[in-house]
Amino acid sequence: MILTNLEATLIAGLIALVAGVVVPVFRGRKFVTEKDCKKLREGCAEECDKRQANDKDAIRTLYRMVRALVVHSDMSKEDKEKVLNDRGGEHD
Repeated sequence: MILTNLEATLIAGLIALVAGVVVPVFRGRKFVTEKDCKKLREGCAEECDKRQANDKDAIRTLYRMVRALVVHSDMSKEDKEKVLNDRGGEHD
């Protein structure tokens, strides 16, 4: 049996329509209300702010540790000054 393009398209459309109606019925329409969505977003925003604050503290600590390593390393004075005065992105 050979199907024409129109028949194949109609069959595919019918299958998509049936799937679009049947699947939500079996799933039970479990949608999140707008109120619940806003509550979840607020909770996520607070958690994100806390993580960012912790990340900033960790970065500051690492930055101080690296500076201390450079200060106490066996590099020449000029190299130490160059590394310690580097502001990131500004290269000679």
